[in-house]
Amino acid sequence: MPILIAKAKASVLIKRHDLYDLKEPALLITADQIVLYRTNVREKPENLSEATEFLSSYSNDAVSTVSAIVVTHLPSGVQESGVDIATVYWKNIPDEVVVRVVERGEVLQSAGGFKVEDPDLNPLVKGIDRPVDSVMGFPVDLVKKLMLAVTHTTSTATDSAVHSEAQSECKYSHK
Repeated sequence: MPILIAKAKASVLIKRHDLYDLKEPALLITADQIVLYRTNVREKPENLSEATEFLSSYSNDAVSTVSAIVVTHLPSGVQESGVDIATVYWKNIPDEVVVRVVERGEVLQSAGGFKVEDPDLNPLVKGIDRPVDSVMGFPVDLVKKLMLAVTHTTSTATDSAVHSEAQSECKYSHK
């Protein structure tokens, strides 16, 4: 689901800003994130009550973020996409912390209704199994990998137009 949303965001931005008409090559990076808690998919909380429910439920438990990244080469439109999953393990989250964090309102803008960088929540993180940028919705290692892949694909396409015979002898594998 988040990959489809990230691709839709790219499509809207390309059309809205006529990005296929760029004179110089560029990369457009779009993203989306959901949170998995047990068997539930959670996006941004709709209100303070839902934010309170989400945050309270994570106490002494774990929650996973699913971040989708789409890199689009412009003007060719070649896309590479990927998903990064990170799990946050929480200590006890006291009710007074939940109230304080939710009252600030910032968690309403975050998938799953939490921010590991929040000054009240950060000390309550027991552990994270991936780099923190993965939890924050912009997994840098994945972004770099996708940027290299789309750049390689587009340069290979350009090379193949010029050197089609030599290109047919090369084998590429993408992981």
